[in-house]
Amino acid sequence: MKKQVNNKLAALIIFILVVMILVAIYYSKKQKNVIINVDYEEATTRVVVVKSENDMALVMDDDPEYPSVYRIGASKDREYKQGNELLIHYNGYIMESYPAQFSHITEIEFIKEKSDIEIPESILKSCYNSEENIRVTIHEISDSGIALSIVDANKYPYNYPHNYKINKKVKNKDYKEKGEIIGENTKNTIAGYTRNRPRICLGRSK
Repeated sequence: MKKQVNNKLAALIIFILVVMILVAIYYSKKQKNVIINVDYEEATTRVVVVKSENDMALVMDDDPEYPSVYRIGASKDREYKQGNELLIHYNGYIMESYPAQFSHITEIEFIKEKSDIEIPESILKSCYNSEENIRVTIHEISDSGIALSIVDANKYPYNYPHNYKINKKVKNKDYKEKGEIIGENTKNTIAGYTRNRPRICLGRSK
């Protein structure tokens, strides 16, 4: 009697496992045939051209308080000019790049040759200015002062504080290679290495 019960229980377990396997196979095949359709709603954003280059343009949206800058590709119809007012048609998504970009642009309309929207100076500086366009020449440097000249080739003046720090270089007699060591090795610090020439750094101020 006990043996018959065990056989029936084993048969029931096998039956349940077979059913589970068949169900799993059925749903796996069903999932493969599912087609996911993603429908995007078209959105439009009004922008003003801030900077135009050969293969792209930097544009600013019309947010009166916190305007944002975006990058768009070149137009096939006409060349962008600073101040052009455009209407961007896209799928409503913004790509997280730098600068940001409109996702899947379907059309770019030219609304005005010269927009009434004024481009803030902060936006102009962020699009045109670069620290690479600043040349610093050190004419004289001593323990008490420094004489230098700064040539700013940016379209708009680059903002930076006129605060300079002179670090005294200490030659490490045990250092055999070219250059100089600043400071000394202690239990808590390690001496730093610098090239054998005077340098200053410009820190940009907002």
